[in-house]
Amino acid sequence: MSSHAKRICAILPVAACLLLTGLWFASGADAESGPGKAGEDVSIRTFGPRVVAITFGPDFNVKTGAQPTSYRVQLRDGREIQVARVGRAAKPHRLIHKGWPYKPVMQQTAFLLLDRPLPSGADVAVAVDQKVTGRSLQLRCRYDSTQPAPELIKLNQCGYLPDDPRKLAYLGGWLGDLGPLSLDDLSGSFRVLDAQTGRAAFEGTAQLSQRADPASGEDVYWLDFSPLRKPGKYVIEVEGVGRSYPFDVDAAALAPALVTVARGLYHQRCGIALTEPYTRFTHPACHRGKAKLVTYYNSMDGKWMKMLPEKVDPSGKLIDGWGGWHDAGDYDRLLSRHIQTVENLLKAYDANAGKFYDGQLNLPESGNGIPDILDEAKWGLDWFERMYDPSDGAFYYRIETPNYGDSAPQDDHQQLYCMQKYPYYSCYAGAPFAHAARIFRQFDAELADHYLDIARSALAYGQREVKKPRADGRLHNAIAWVAAEIYSAAGDRDAHRIFLSSRRRDSWSYALCERPDVDAGAREAARRTFVEPAEELLKRQAKSGYITCFKGGRGGDQAMWDAATLLRGYVFAKDEQLRTAAMLSLDHHLGANPLGYSWITGVGKRYPKYILQIPSQHDGIDEPVPGIPIYGPRALSPTEGSTHGKVFAQNLYPAAANYPYLRSYSELPAVVPFSEFTHRSQSIGVFAYSFFAPDHKGSGED
Repeated sequence: MSSHAKRICAILPVAACLLLTGLWFASGADAESGPGKAGEDVSIRTFGPRVVAITFGPDFNVKTGAQPTSYRVQLRDGREIQVARVGRAAKPHRLIHKGWPYKPVMQQTAFLLLDRPLPSGADVAVAVDQKVTGRSLQLRCRYDSTQPAPELIKLNQCGYLPDDPRKLAYLGGWLGDLGPLSLDDLSGSFRVLDAQTGRAAFEGTAQLSQRADPASGEDVYWLDFSPLRKPGKYVIEVEGVGRSYPFDVDAAALAPALVTVARGLYHQRCGIALTEPYTRFTHPACHRGKAKLVTYYNSMDGKWMKMLPEKVDPSGKLIDGWGGWHDAGDYDRLLSRHIQTVENLLKAYDANAGKFYDGQLNLPESGNGIPDILDEAKWGLDWFERMYDPSDGAFYYRIETPNYGDSAPQDDHQQLYCMQKYPYYSCYAGAPFAHAARIFRQFDAELADHYLDIARSALAYGQREVKKPRADGRLHNAIAWVAAEIYSAAGDRDAHRIFLSSRRRDSWSYALCERPDVDAGAREAARRTFVEPAEELLKRQAKSGYITCFKGGRGGDQAMWDAATLLRGYVFAKDEQLRTAAMLSLDHHLGANPLGYSWITGVGKRYPKYILQIPSQHDGIDEPVPGIPIYGPRALSPTEGSTHGKVFAQNLYPAAANYPYLRSYSELPAVVPFSEFTHRSQSIGVFAYSFFAPDHKGSGED
């Protein structure tokens, strides 16, 4: 299969799809097609018993393709079935990387609504009039309600925990401008089958959740099999529709998601060679040159990047700033996001220390007696130290280049530039050092003391800076956060006083603190800063067809972020509703969504292959680097936003305003709002999935 054909199949899962060189007619004989035989840009599949869906490439004639008479549908026994109506949906499928903006290559899907249902097991032939694509097409598919139908039956592709109080899959389809796929004629019966024996382990009836759900375009049905607790491998079979992907019910079902997204951070490491046996996605060391200090710490997008060579600091100072993690689709490294990434990893360990262990992630540091997730956090702290100036306790802000990297990391030889100290983040960077000191003390007391010294220096720096004229008002917040961490780690009375005298209470470590002199009222207020957002999210979750907390036209990784918010609240409220809601959000993230994608590369049965991760575009490996939780579907504007986001939205049919936003996605790396990610997102994934991995039993295995 050519790379183009592979791309078609990667973007469109099909059930019983065949591209043929022949078509039987009333005689039942196969007829060899001529020059207009089906090409690699066409696919066909059934959509339940009443719809045949055909996806075409860019040669589709919109006017002719919308006519029922352009299609002839016939069963193997010679009976013809009339096409009553034709629905259509279209979106860019590829972008031609020439000129600016890039030109879209369209993918058009025609949904043939039949005048009567197909019998199960029917072989179906469809002749497509040559006016539709400029060539005669002769296609064939099979409708079999015992075969996979992953476009219609969506579930968590990793699986479910036996004790999950709510195990849901979803049933529904969308026919473009015809609206939802109607399933009203079906019984709604479904069975959960043992994948090995085929025996029914559970039987139920689909429940209508929401008709014409605007986010998905579907009549959304819930397939609730919550009572099933027996571990095993299963498939869901919906009578008259088909079967789901196989899935597990197992206490370790989500362990692969946790490990893969955590190892994804290793693949983003800057400054070292990635080698076997740690990964097959190898590359030599990168970005080890010295960075020239510049005179500002502005946003680095657009004109500020181009100005870097002109703004070199007169001192000529060079910074040895290798390390940290490449951010998103770029090779820059920001103190701000690194702080949050390290903090999220440390919070994950705080909340679920028993889920992490040495050797879990197959890192170069594995075997040192420290849980691998803390080694990954230390990788970020090590970079902070290279950006640290002990003379004043501050940190340089960012490593950047004049242009975005567009080569393998080891081949990006642009001059590196280092931004000046950003007072707010220079102070704030003390927080993860104090947080790490609290956790690392059990493994390395000397290192913990060293980290505390850095945190105290950062706090002192912030206290000096905040007194200066026109100081950044946010410094008060940074000072409070660092002080809370220092107190929680070491019990410093002065740090405690600084925190209590501030207006901030949103300190994770203070909310956890059990020191005898902790202020109970302040601690309760700190806990409420995590519980209240979770409770608000919980209220919103119950109102959607696909059970999510979404608002604002963003899907995909938003489910993972929402799960993290719910779980931060759960840590302090111990409300099982929050944990269950988080699990339902992660179901969505791992495939229980309208497009049936797992939004983490390398996890599940179907995940994005074409993403904005530059090393993957230059490593010669078909698979993307695993462990990347990309953004996913977005409600994009035809007139506002990123260049190729607008190109995508301008070419949607139905128009962007009426296109279900949870389906608004194609594997297009140039569309940044779909395809990018951050290492901060990866750390959020570590936090969220750690709640649903099994405890480590001390044997080196989960």
